[in-house]
Amino acid sequence: MQRNIADQLLHKAAIYEGLPDRYQLSYVIIQTKMAGFPTNKTIAEGVLAEGLLPYGSKQPELSLFSLTPPDTLDGDFEVSAVIRNSSSEYLRGWEFDIDVGLDVKFKNICPDYVNFTPNQTITCTKTMKLTEAQQNNIKSFYYLGNTTTLHYSLMIGKENGHESGITIGPYGSFDISW
Repeated sequence: MQRNIADQLLHKAAIYEGLPDRYQLSYVIIQTKMAGFPTNKTIAEGVLAEGLLPYGSKQPELSLFSLTPPDTLDGDFEVSAVIRNSSSEYLRGWEFDIDVGLDVKFKNICPDYVNFTPNQTITCTKTMKLTEAQQNNIKSFYYLGNTTTLHYSLMIGKENGHESGITIGPYGSFDISW
């Protein structure tokens, strides 16, 4: 029995590593020349298959999280987390990020733990700082004063450099000045 090529590819677990949470398999047919002259004309395009990738059904769980902010934007943020893989499978390439809005994120709060063995529980503590660009972004948005309340949430996603995470917060807010 002949199987569809898209089905064969999309059901191989290996391709899920590092991909965002949706896939789309599409095609474009371009006519590059006609009678020896360049045309670059699109003749046909379409989508063969699309949908959610199945890795989202099993992911590490955050069982404890705390964020201790500094008094000022240029200070140290203390982050503590307990992350658990309660499944019997290996979970690879997962990261937790803190999103404080305004395109300001603390990326990967547990950088030593992105791959989880079955039934593994890890604890991580990390000191993080906002970059100068992130500080300036916050200051420019709240330009009428030198203090504000920032609301933060936690995101979980694949460690692939793309914003493919899902928000699992919000977790709270804090006052900060500069």
